[in-house]
Amino acid sequence: MSLLGLGVGLFSAGLGLGGGVLMVPAFITFIPEMDVHTAKGTSLFIILLVALTGFPRVRHAQEHRPQLTSSLVIIAGALAGGYLGAALTARMSEKAVLTLFLLFIVFLMLRLAVGEPQPFIQRKPTHKSGLLFCAGLAAGAAGSATGTGGGSLLAPLILLMGLLPHTQLVYSANQVMIATSIAAAPAHFMGRQLYHEHFTIGHVCLEVVPLIVLFAQVGIIIGVRLNHSMRAYHRRLILAWVLALVALRILIQMFV
Repeated sequence: MSLLGLGVGLFSAGLGLGGGVLMVPAFITFIPEMDVHTAKGTSLFIILLVALTGFPRVRHAQEHRPQLTSSLVIIAGALAGGYLGAALTARMSEKAVLTLFLLFIVFLMLRLAVGEPQPFIQRKPTHKSGLLFCAGLAAGAAGSATGTGGGSLLAPLILLMGLLPHTQLVYSANQVMIATSIAAAPAHFMGRQLYHEHFTIGHVCLEVVPLIVLFAQVGIIIGVRLNHSMRAYHRRLILAWVLALVALRILIQMFV
């Protein structure tokens, strides 16, 4: 759990990916009898705490921040997507949701790996706002449905669409992770308890939270420095590898 917390902090502040891609499979693998729903709910709650504690440091290190209107549009999309993702997982079979998400992830992964890098493009405010809202909506829905927090989808989308400079991805992704986790938290806390261990409320196992959040603070310090020195090309390759891990985790979740 300590190493997991270190990785979560590094992913959150260094890449804007939250760490759900690490936590969900780790919980299912190393915590006996923990179900997928509890793993996702616990992951989203930890992502919320790590993003909240790490965002002031990320904000302080960010020299050029997105315009306030851009941030608000992304957050609005993420909030709507967070509710949508929770509704989808409640009304659709888990395998159907994961299949749709898997296809989208593979498409993004291939675009990042073999596509041409997309520079930041200045668009008309109305066009840019619409695209940013759609990116936030997709990231929020995927993050809520899979427990990854949305950053693993938002960062590639913004990078591929040229909506923001690559140096602003982590800043915006952390805002989306906070919004997505807040939107999904009530549903997970009020969900039917499936993991019958101490300190579990609904789909959130509080027992593992303190240690992971504590060691995530160390990962945040390292991640902020990593984000500051990373180039666009390296960011694209790392995101492609992370999406490959996300796809692998979804396949294992679907068929094992």
